[in-house]
Amino acid sequence: MTTNSKAIIITGDAQLKDIADRLSADPILAVDTESNGLHAYSEQVCLIQISSKTSDYIIDPFQIKDMSPLGRIFADPGTEKVFHDAEYDLICLLRDNGFRFVNIFDTMIAAKTLGRKKVSLTDLLGEEFDVTINKKYQRANWGKRPLTSQMLEYARMDTHLLIPLRDKLKQELHNKSMLQFAEDDFRVACNTEVHISSLEETFWKTKGLRHLKKQQAAILWELFIYRDKVASTRNLPPFKILENNTLIELAKRCTKHAKQLSAIPGMSFYNIKKHSAGILDAICRGSSSNPPVKSVENIDNRDFYYRLDKLKIWRNRTAKKSGVSAEVVLSRKLMHKLALENPKDRDSLKILMCDTPSRYLKYGKTILELINL
Repeated sequence: MTTNSKAIIITGDAQLKDIADRLSADPILAVDTESNGLHAYSEQVCLIQISSKTSDYIIDPFQIKDMSPLGRIFADPGTEKVFHDAEYDLICLLRDNGFRFVNIFDTMIAAKTLGRKKVSLTDLLGEEFDVTINKKYQRANWGKRPLTSQMLEYARMDTHLLIPLRDKLKQELHNKSMLQFAEDDFRVACNTEVHISSLEETFWKTKGLRHLKKQQAAILWELFIYRDKVASTRNLPPFKILENNTLIELAKRCTKHAKQLSAIPGMSFYNIKKHSAGILDAICRGSSSNPPVKSVENIDNRDFYYRLDKLKIWRNRTAKKSGVSAEVVLSRKLMHKLALENPKDRDSLKILMCDTPSRYLKYGKTILELINL
């Protein structure tokens, strides 16, 4: 496929069904999405790009009522779906359309498994095909219509060369006897679930929160509530109303008067005019209330942390020796599970590592000895 071909734009139900019927016969397809998370309170998938070995398609879900023809392709084990950094796309497509995926190949996972240091799509396409992708539209508002021809071309290039990239990386994985590791991770990626963080979860993850006193944290919480209500009403992401750093400073200084707001970083004339009343009201409420109760993992076990530390040290050493990232050796989630469950024999360990049999075969004996020392 040459890079100067044009994408076929899909904007109707009948057109989508016809294209889906044709694509269902393809053994391999490249897939990507564009969403508007940087520009809307409730994120949506705004485009779905699909490339076969011969053609590129851009599907506009805003103009299609029935997206189910794609679902049958995505769930078909006979069609391999190639992504770059699949997790986000899989979550978005499951959230918006209920699509489940079987049989994927993720070029980012493949590159990480191979120990590549630069694993962005831009870097990989540049290295393998000497193709430069313009990043200008990386943060574009894909929810706007009409889309420019330049935006559509940017979207097309996200899948246009994914299949030949997959071919190169798969051959390299095979040559280095790493293909099974990557395939285990592809299968795990297909089981990704949607988790929409609550406002409380987002609050407790705020950078700088741990340096606040209890009353300052309560003020910050009330500011979070105010900002979220405004963002929801205006259909904008909260950071476009007021940034976290601004809220942290407001909570630290416990600003009581509108005249003091101009001294806060991020409080422009516009923000003061628009939000001063809401901000001061939130600070007032927070000054006499408590922050939300933080939910914590019910793990109070020194043995657990001892096992986790041993696994971390082993994982990091093994990764460094192999020239790969630590996650390639053992994912954080699996490492946490192993330390928590503390398997005592090979059968128990095999069950815990059932999603990654290649790692069980390579590292199982070492892991078992390590956590039971």
